[in-house]
Amino acid sequence: MNRQASVDALSLAFDGISTTPYGRRKSVDEVTTSFGFNKASPFGKMLDVVRREATVAGLWNEDMHRDLPKRWEKHGNIIVFPQNSFQHKNWRLMGRELWRLVAESLNTERVGRKRQIADDELRTPHVDLLYGQHGWVEHVDNGIKFNYDVTKCMFNIGNAAERHRLGDLDCHSEVIVDMFAGIGYYTLPFLINASAKHVYAVDWNDDATEALKKSLEANDCADRCTVLEGDCRRVSPTGLADRVNMALIPTTRPHWLTACKCLKPKGGVIHIHETIRTMKKAKSPEKMMRLKRKAKVSRTESLGSVSEELATTDSDDVFILPKKEPNNNNVSPSSSITTVLSSDGPPSCDEVPSPTKRKFSRSASIVEELENRELPPPFIGDAIKQNGHWDALPQTYRDFAVDCASKIIGYLNNIHLLDGQVYTCTIERMEKLKTYTKHTDHVVLDVTCRPESELVVFADKFA
Repeated sequence: MNRQASVDALSLAFDGISTTPYGRRKSVDEVTTSFGFNKASPFGKMLDVVRREATVAGLWNEDMHRDLPKRWEKHGNIIVFPQNSFQHKNWRLMGRELWRLVAESLNTERVGRKRQIADDELRTPHVDLLYGQHGWVEHVDNGIKFNYDVTKCMFNIGNAAERHRLGDLDCHSEVIVDMFAGIGYYTLPFLINASAKHVYAVDWNDDATEALKKSLEANDCADRCTVLEGDCRRVSPTGLADRVNMALIPTTRPHWLTACKCLKPKGGVIHIHETIRTMKKAKSPEKMMRLKRKAKVSRTESLGSVSEELATTDSDDVFILPKKEPNNNNVSPSSSITTVLSSDGPPSCDEVPSPTKRKFSRSASIVEELENRELPPPFIGDAIKQNGHWDALPQTYRDFAVDCASKIIGYLNNIHLLDGQVYTCTIERMEKLKTYTKHTDHVVLDVTCRPESELVVFADKFA
């Protein structure tokens, strides 16, 4: 029996058998999955049609069979195939007729195929529209209408649990800033399911904000949402948010200060997404040698704990100066940067450069007070401690949570100088959303920020 006859016999053996899609990953509307060759299944219908057409053209072989996709995503009435499907050269010889046959066999109007996501700041998704006139679809998720063009934006199918969780919150009296809003994965659940008073949705991707605006109109909630286009560090509103959502991976670290500025003076909640490596990657011997050869960099040009954000913003009203280094008499308490100025080129070995002081908006006494102020460590919330959940988290999770909350405490107490009060942070929740690689997890951290009496926070010191 030849290979073709063997496959045909196996196909007949599977006819009429209902296979269980164990471990199937659900997608936007539905991920169609087929195990086996049941001709009554969507995969079986597609296989039967394209095999018949390719056989008539004298092109069919078993490599084409293995090249057919077993899974795909359905966005509205568009089916999007994986990147590695229909790659055999014989498919191209069948021309556009192939995609018409595929669409009809799957009972859909349009067909697309993914390409690799662009390695740019927007993480632009690529979907080639293979059959159909345009890529705009309307997808309904948990009662919410999402409108987007699949050739420019993609609906994130992996964060459904987090999206539904935020939608279950009671936010009827809250103003929310949703940084990196995209097409509204979290903006729309906040507005529709959580009944937020108002949401400021911030994103710099024009295609995403266009889709979000269409969705706001489709859900009749545009009057409760302000879409801000641009870098969130420049366009995010300040001092008015009860809640800030930061759904960006791999890290939101450069934007923590911005999130703190968004919060009301009475504080609020920050939701922080991050990718965390659960196992440190060993450095190669060659890389270790390169690191050893690197010259040490002076800390005299550091802007302290807010340097990661201050370097990319125009504002210098929030800062912490670095501590004095021993034997460094050229840096004064009110200057964190030493600049050499010379009109005749670089200074000679005999010349001693004079320091140039950078002007700040706060007096040296306030800076010194900020620098020496004792701040509390973050608290661990009762909810996350229940049933030993906090202790059961991987150490890398806990280290990140404590480091993040500690940085936020510093930022908030730098922004707000309150007599007799100090801002504290409580780690309320930390969960893994999904795993990207063997040792890289996508997690979300919830931190509550509130100003408290210093006597209460440091009660053990006064007991």
